[in-house]
Amino acid sequence: MDGAEAGRAVLRAGWRGFDQGGDRLRRLGHTAVEEPVSAAGDPGAVADALSRTLARLAQDIASALR
Repeated sequence: MDGAEAGRAVLRAGWRGFDQGGDRLRRLGHTAVEEPVSAAGDPGAVADALSRTLARLAQDIASALR
């Protein structure tokens, strides 16, 4: 995960989902997301963009586990 005040927030994550006992791999995935930073030079805008990348990661994982 990386974010720049004058650019984009980037998240690249590999993830795994296991069964309830943690013994068997149910899903294996990768998420790559880029979000624009809405206001150059604003740390809050970077945080917002990074938050959107995390929301996308959560959506990807939830969709795969349904």
